[in-house]
Amino acid sequence: MVKYLAQRKNQSNYPKFHFIFRRIIELIVNKLKIVRKDNSFAGETQAIQNILSRIGDHCYYLVDIGASDGITQSSTVKFLVDYNYSGLLFESEPNNFSKLAFLYNDRMDITLTKAKITPNNIVDFMVAHAVPQNFSLLNLDIDSYDLEVLRSLLVGGFKPKVISMEINEIFPPNIEFEVGYSDEHSWQSGHFFGCSVASADKTLRSLGYSLVAIEYNNAFFVDDPVVGKFNLKRNIFELYDQGYRNKIDRKTKFSGNSDVEFLLTAGPKECEEKIRALFQKYEGKFSLNIH
Repeated sequence: MVKYLAQRKNQSNYPKFHFIFRRIIELIVNKLKIVRKDNSFAGETQAIQNILSRIGDHCYYLVDIGASDGITQSSTVKFLVDYNYSGLLFESEPNNFSKLAFLYNDRMDITLTKAKITPNNIVDFMVAHAVPQNFSLLNLDIDSYDLEVLRSLLVGGFKPKVISMEINEIFPPNIEFEVGYSDEHSWQSGHFFGCSVASADKTLRSLGYSLVAIEYNNAFFVDDPVVGKFNLKRNIFELYDQGYRNKIDRKTKFSGNSDVEFLLTAGPKECEEKIRALFQKYEGKFSLNIH
């Protein structure tokens, strides 16, 4: 019996220690991945780099809302590690946050906050952490009511030089689409998230920003006082075509969009009917306007 109990004790501990060992190795490997040239999904890091280099003087402080694990598809890690930016990073998912904490455990100039960001709390968090009013870069990717959060942040008095935000790339610029704020909402996979580039552009133009580039599912805006440093000859339709529609690898990178390809060619009436049918269970939770 004693021998049997000893064997049982060893067997019960093995999975625990095995898990801890694997976890440590995973965290170390993740930390080593920051040596990659660009960790972002589709070249967002390089796009931001190009924009910031044109702007010139800024305070080297960034805010990342939806930072994930700090490595996977991160467009901010290079700035924090290679260029010594300081910043405030938000992530609500516990496993991702633990990886984020391990990655930056030796950086006193980087603040990590495990919180679900909403339009109602973003300004309070920014003030509490003494974020500079005119900080360098805002990166926003929360797969839900992103534009509502952005409105609150900008109306609340913060004015980042550059805004990099995920857009819902399935919608061409003739479609204004936006997921409204709901405290219960979270992304459930599928196409119902965020906002179209048209809605983002309309909102940000009213708040003093100009669209300068689109890279696949990310749009980049700059504060109007520095827009003169950019040669803005293309309109939103041309930027969308160049940055998403006409990309030769678009259908490979975004193979999950094959069921909504009709949005790129259909007329306004057909688009509205099919969008409302697609998002039938979300009726009343989004705004839609098609030109």
